[in-house]
Amino acid sequence: MTKHLLAGFAACLAAAGTANAFTPRVSDGVGVTEFEEWTFVTPEFWVKADDQGRSQFTLGSGVIAVADPDEWDDLGGPGGAGPKAPRPGNPDQTFDIGFNSQLMSPAVTVPTSGPVAIQFDYSWRPEDSQQAYVRAVYGDGSDAVLLDLNTGNTADTDMPDTNPDINATFQTVLAGLPSDSLALAFEMVDAGNDWWFAIDNIRVFNPLPGGEVYLEENFDGLLPELTGVLDDPEGAPLRNVGEPDERPGRLSDGTLGWTQEPPAGWEINTDDFVSTGPLGGPLQVTGVFGVTRVPEPTTVVLGAIAMGLFAARRR
Repeated sequence: MTKHLLAGFAACLAAAGTANAFTPRVSDGVGVTEFEEWTFVTPEFWVKADDQGRSQFTLGSGVIAVADPDEWDDLGGPGGAGPKAPRPGNPDQTFDIGFNSQLMSPAVTVPTSGPVAIQFDYSWRPEDSQQAYVRAVYGDGSDAVLLDLNTGNTADTDMPDTNPDINATFQTVLAGLPSDSLALAFEMVDAGNDWWFAIDNIRVFNPLPGGEVYLEENFDGLLPELTGVLDDPEGAPLRNVGEPDERPGRLSDGTLGWTQEPPAGWEINTDDFVSTGPLGGPLQVTGVFGVTRVPEPTTVVLGAIAMGLFAARRR
């Protein structure tokens, strides 16, 4: 008996050690679970949560990646309950900065001499303190900001003629890279009940004719993983009096439209991710306020093993 228990113990430890590093979020009534940190949705699901200009992102299709603290705040109001930072020039007032999440691509091997082109489609609607950055993260530990969406665009509007970032394509070409290992980091930081940053159709490639493609991701491979609403809307607070008893983000027609889990090799860094923005960074504000996750697999496995060993000794 002991021999078999020890063998099972070793097998469970091995399984725990190789478990997916992604730990799912759970419904806790604080923040819309579908939109706590980066998430992956169909445009239909996202727009039905509330349009407010989200339908303007026509370059995104199939499945898109979204960081949307506006939708996150629609259950329990976590934006106003989380960390705050003084407003620059007016320390008597504060910004809510409780939403800080990073989506990281797999590292790919690229020629340090270049040329290395980086391209993706995105949608960005700014408000208050929220910040968005896209960084090149190199194998030597250095990084470089490729796109800073906070400079030159403070137009809190969904009108394309006023906010050109509501439906846009970014492209740059790099040369003289410090390392042959390159990953992309997409960051939404220093946000409260603000707006969104959405991306799709990421490519890292040699822009010369016939050049190699190093990374290509449109998130459509997640279509088989999509589910409906996670939270039961019964008992959830209504957004406005007179609206149906459905929490924003739920599709009443049962359309499957979202998943928490990223594509293979991609990572959502939230719990240990320190804000890189000008407000949250100096305060060392970490993660997204109010996120609850399922127990770590290792904890569950070890707890079950301990109970099993205890029961076996009592026999």
